[in-house]
Amino acid sequence: MRITSVTPYVVRGALSNSNNSDWNYSCLVRIETDTGLLGWGEGASPAPQPGWGAPKILEMINTMFAPTLIGRDPTEPMVIWKGLQILSFSTFGPPIWTADEQKASTGAISAIDIAPWDINGQAKGQPIYKLLSNVIQSRIKVCVDVSFNHSWLTQFSSDSPEMQIVRAARETFGRDANIIVHNHNSDAPVEELVWAMSSARVSLFVDAFTPHSKPKLRPSVPVVWGEHEWEGKELCDGMAGGNVDILRPNIIICGGFTALLRILTIAKSHDVLVMPSCSVQYGSGIALAATIQASAAVPWNPVNAEQEANAKEPMIKLSPNTWNIRNQFLVQKIDGSGGYLDVPEAPGLGTTVSEQVLNRPTAI
Repeated sequence: MRITSVTPYVVRGALSNSNNSDWNYSCLVRIETDTGLLGWGEGASPAPQPGWGAPKILEMINTMFAPTLIGRDPTEPMVIWKGLQILSFSTFGPPIWTADEQKASTGAISAIDIAPWDINGQAKGQPIYKLLSNVIQSRIKVCVDVSFNHSWLTQFSSDSPEMQIVRAARETFGRDANIIVHNHNSDAPVEELVWAMSSARVSLFVDAFTPHSKPKLRPSVPVVWGEHEWEGKELCDGMAGGNVDILRPNIIICGGFTALLRILTIAKSHDVLVMPSCSVQYGSGIALAATIQASAAVPWNPVNAEQEANAKEPMIKLSPNTWNIRNQFLVQKIDGSGGYLDVPEAPGLGTTVSEQVLNRPTAI
């Protein structure tokens, strides 16, 4: 089997009303083969500077990466990934490689990497998660983020905006969905953190990643990090520092499934759990489908949710609005109404892109 074409598309993601137009776009990639099989991938650049978002990723794919892919075997995604990394490094080089160039290049590699894994799964008749790992989750819990700070704690009430988010999430995804409070102030009093958890029937994560943040926190409050980090070295250094309980890599910005496999190997050596994340700002249904596959393949320690306030299990962030927007991209829709996302048994990503959506201006 050989790759015959690589076609990128810029698409508008989850937050169509974002003030920064570069932030809520991503780049879909369609890779076709001489056997008729085709795969989809997606990449993005987190918080890009103007001109360095999805259009730059599309340009890099067309001019730098795609010509090297024609004729390659898509059932060897790790070999392809390594070649793309070498090409990227040799093109820019560390002395003059800016952060924006790095992010755009890694976003392009993420998109390209996901598509061959999709094709490889279809060729082998297996979903991607079975190719990644023998640790398989049959379903992934839905979680909804609520911002958390001292002002909310002191003004908490049943009609607060935060509680309206909680109620909307319960109505859309069911009572089994997790509500996750992200505390962005690691110095907030422990008593207030615990009170907020019990009052709103939520789990609590702290994601204010600082070198010495964890000793100030209760051990039952996991420190999570990595959702917006795109550089592999930074992700690895964060784990090695001993201040992270849960790493949340986003595979459409950090290098795709192949990068995830490397992250899992290092995380195991540092006793860090990995929870693949899916941005609520950018990404289509392909990003969500890829995150489900990744989440199904990561190892987790089983816990009794009734005995632990912060049950540690794979979770993917969704919101009622972004869930519907992502599904508009897909032929096979993703159902999260019961509080869980079922992991598909179909080969590859388990879904494909609706061609009608791609015919719209800038997609969604």
